[in-house]
Amino acid sequence: MHNVSRNSSYTARDLDVLRRLVVFSRVNGDKYSWIRLVDIQSMSPSLDGDIELFIEWTQSYHYYEGDLIVISKPMLPFLIAHRACGCRTMAHGQEILQIADQFIFGDEISAGWVALRDVVGRVVRIRYGQKMRIATLESALIRRVASWAAKSSLRKLSHMEQHSNQLVVKFSVVQHRFSCYLFRIVSYVTAYFASKKLSN
Repeated sequence: MHNVSRNSSYTARDLDVLRRLVVFSRVNGDKYSWIRLVDIQSMSPSLDGDIELFIEWTQSYHYYEGDLIVISKPMLPFLIAHRACGCRTMAHGQEILQIADQFIFGDEISAGWVALRDVVGRVVRIRYGQKMRIATLESALIRRVASWAAKSSLRKLSHMEQHSNQLVVKFSVVQHRFSCYLFRIVSYVTAYFASKKLSN
């Protein structure tokens, strides 16, 4: 298992470690790694607390609505793990719309289009705390909730871009918040019952 040092946020050194891990994984045919994320405020409430993410490192990412994707951009001193909410084809290739739970309107890092080449992986499992309970994000139920969370993220962003009236914006914010909490609850409950099944 590979851990990033427990800082309050990513540092340039952390990013170097993670990028070397991606290269090492590809060279050795090891496509997956557990990564402990400390600074996950941008994805709260979907991701919160003492968790680790199981990343599938890939350069051939195929868009699936609601995926938690890992993004690396040369100008940023950290990796991003945000939700994939859209896909489009441009003259220079495909782009993915990534949106954080706690996105700031007008901030392209927390909500914006990224080139497909900047997507270095996706989260396929979440491991919770001391008891090491694991939720598989590819289960049908979690995928469904993740897809709804992506749609509500997109709706919230769209209403803000269109300067909709305050009541519409507030409703989309509440709906988005609820979908994120539901993702978190369903993931945790799935991990809990999976651990009970294994113990039996």
